[in-house]
Amino acid sequence: MNHPTSHITLLYRLLLSTTKTSWLTAVVSFVCLPLVLSQPRGLPKLAAIGIGLTSTLACKSITNSKFELLDNTTDLNLVDRQLSIRWYSDIVSGVKQLTTSVINTPKFDDQWLANNLIIDPVKYWLATGSGNGIPLKHLLIVGGTGDGKSTFIQALAAQLNGWQFKTYDVDGTVDDWHFIPEHRRVYDINDVVSAMTDDLTLLEHRIKQRREVGKRWSDTPCLTIAEELPALVSSSEVVKEWVVSHAKRGRKPLLFIAAVAQNDTVKNLGIEGDASLRDSCFTRVYLGSKARERAEKLGNEPLLLWLKEKTHGRFIVDDRPCEFTINTHQLTNIIDDVNDTRVVHVSEFTNAIHQLTESESGVNNKTDGVHDTHASETAESLTPSSVDGFYPVVNEMRDAIKAAQNQGLSTTTIITETLGFSGRNYQLGKKLFDVLTNQ
Repeated sequence: MNHPTSHITLLYRLLLSTTKTSWLTAVVSFVCLPLVLSQPRGLPKLAAIGIGLTSTLACKSITNSKFELLDNTTDLNLVDRQLSIRWYSDIVSGVKQLTTSVINTPKFDDQWLANNLIIDPVKYWLATGSGNGIPLKHLLIVGGTGDGKSTFIQALAAQLNGWQFKTYDVDGTVDDWHFIPEHRRVYDINDVVSAMTDDLTLLEHRIKQRREVGKRWSDTPCLTIAEELPALVSSSEVVKEWVVSHAKRGRKPLLFIAAVAQNDTVKNLGIEGDASLRDSCFTRVYLGSKARERAEKLGNEPLLLWLKEKTHGRFIVDDRPCEFTINTHQLTNIIDDVNDTRVVHVSEFTNAIHQLTESESGVNNKTDGVHDTHASETAESLTPSSVDGFYPVVNEMRDAIKAAQNQGLSTTTIITETLGFSGRNYQLGKKLFDVLTNQ
């Protein structure tokens, strides 16, 4: 850093030049005086007189300028002192900052690796909360193609008992995300935007409910996986709003997101200009090649060597080493559990529909085709044994439909999302919806 130029030095040089110029003009004036007296009348004498007068006036003007410069010397001296103080302060603060950074830089060695090793990333993530099993942060999973992002998420889901899962994957197929029920997998970009709009509505609804109920409020935690988030962000402004709203306000309403991407830049995450949101609201997981790139960026040579020793099962969580062996048997079990649950879910609803529709049909026959206004009473009169223990579920479904309607959700959304019927089972769900709402 160069020392600031001194105004006093420049002024001194200017004064020297001015003084020399004033003396020169004075000498010229005095020399011209005898020449004027000795010259005969004519042009030479007039020229000498003109030069003499001009030199005299110039001398007077330059002398006045010199006095003005002298008057400003005091002010310029203060400016010089302020600049010098600022310059020395910048030098000292830079040295202090450098010293502090050197002191605070952790010593990366084998002991550091042992002290900071994470053996269960799921427990680590859940522990970011207040100890109630609810995490404080969302998830940011960074990995290249083939680095195991989907496998990691499945392993994560296997340990989150009682959670709901949803995925948005515009590059996905029906063969992907088997651990998530089919009706909670969204592939088309227009459907993703629509579903995210519903998510924002649900977020506001849960926030309002929690505000009204207070500490007694509770609901099912939900983790929504946004696969290849940069592709979603570039497609709609709704996605950016979805990311920011959930990152800032989704934790307490138990609506968490897992942003999956190939890099962690704020632009790709839809939070450009707000890096603090990424750093404070997300637990960051770096897998495979992205973990090694992160270690290089951190300047952590022991961590980089540790990652290279074993390419599978080792990665980085919040800039700390993590070694976690994924149990493929456990993943198979969770997928099977989801599939089994879906089969029971549909079969139970099928039985209930038959029971309800048969009862409703009997009532309607008695009224010669006129819809009975007490059909709901007929449905509610079904005993638990008559529907194989399904009576409580029917009431729960009615309550869920009413809550969804109060949120302003469409009938299609209620059938696919709330009741869980989509694809070839949609008409079955529509029939159940009509019966439960007495339509």
